[in-house]
Amino acid sequence: MLVRLNNKIIKDKINMIMTIGKRLGFAYVFCNGTLKDILENEDILDEPPKFSNKGVAKEFVREGIKLAGIDNEKDLKELEWIDSVVRKNDLEEGWHRTEVKKINKSFEKKVNYIEIA
Repeated sequence: MLVRLNNKIIKDKINMIMTIGKRLGFAYVFCNGTLKDILENEDILDEPPKFSNKGVAKEFVREGIKLAGIDNEKDLKELEWIDSVVRKNDLEEGWHRTEVKKINKSFEKKVNYIEIA
């Protein structure tokens, strides 16, 4: 949903989504079709997912932080959506802000704009 929130998708976001999909074992054709559906299908809800495993939820949030920051632009809608995923999955409040700092150290394009109150 992060891809659709700001109505803007850049090549870096597409590449990152495809890399994540490949790492999870999904075929390129599946990932490409899913991405197209997310962008075009208005029936797909923007509701944050609820995971049965907190570890999976945390990994999802980490990847979301990276994805939100890859275009190096501040987008409040993306941040609010990440916040909603954290809340829906009962993750420790503020945990993802600490993750942003960790990611900043290893990420070429800083995602420090996510560090707002």
